[in-house]
Amino acid sequence: MEYIEHPIVGDPKYGYRKTLPTDGQLLHAYALEFTHPTTGKRMRFEKEPPQIFQDVLHKMETGEIE
Repeated sequence: MEYIEHPIVGDPKYGYRKTLPTDGQLLHAYALEFTHPTTGKRMRFEKEPPQIFQDVLHKMETGEIE
């Protein structure tokens, strides 16, 4: 992701680990959808980001952290 100029927040090797208040990567998929390999059934899962993600995004949007 860093190569295409979209580093993952909290990535210990390529991201901004030391500038943001997190102990891990802030990588989240709101929705995942795929066809089950055995049943052929289309499956979709959705999940809101954890609170730490929302807190960091809010701080970035308000300029509290860059």
